[in-house]
Amino acid sequence: MLDIEEQGASIKSIETSIVDVPGQVCKSLFFAGCSIRCEGCHNSALWDEKAGILTSIRDITKKLNTDFTDWIALLGGEPTDQLQACISIMKSLPNKKFCLYTGREFHQLDKSLFLPNLFLIKSGRYSPEMKADRSGVLASSNQQFLYKSGNNYFCLPKKKNKLMTAIEKL
Repeated sequence: MLDIEEQGASIKSIETSIVDVPGQVCKSLFFAGCSIRCEGCHNSALWDEKAGILTSIRDITKKLNTDFTDWIALLGGEPTDQLQACISIMKSLPNKKFCLYTGREFHQLDKSLFLPNLFLIKSGRYSPEMKADRSGVLASSNQQFLYKSGNNYFCLPKKKNKLMTAIEKL
């Protein structure tokens, strides 16, 4: 049986982004596969794990480990469906700051995810009935952005300018 380092993860793409970590340039890692499947999801093309390519953790981290940004966003699909891959990637890049996008509620997340370099978590299912206005960074009002301070996570403001100011301090 292959270990997670050799087996890897189903990845759709790795891109440079100026929106996934508000106010920061980041590398965005899009996982393929989602067990949550929110109605109205803007990434429904990533629901099927076969939408991605099985990529080794070594190859993923090599592509993410760039000098021009300190931030990496884990998105999908649903990154936590490939929990061990997320953990291995974060452990392999201890000097990077990570932001996790998940459709799961914060209290549902596996505690093994809460590594020292996971600084931001956007949590909650997308709900078309609760669609947010365009002044914030959340797609629906039930979602939340959390930031790490010490060993705890706290809710960030939902308005984009206040959120960006808070992230700059991390």
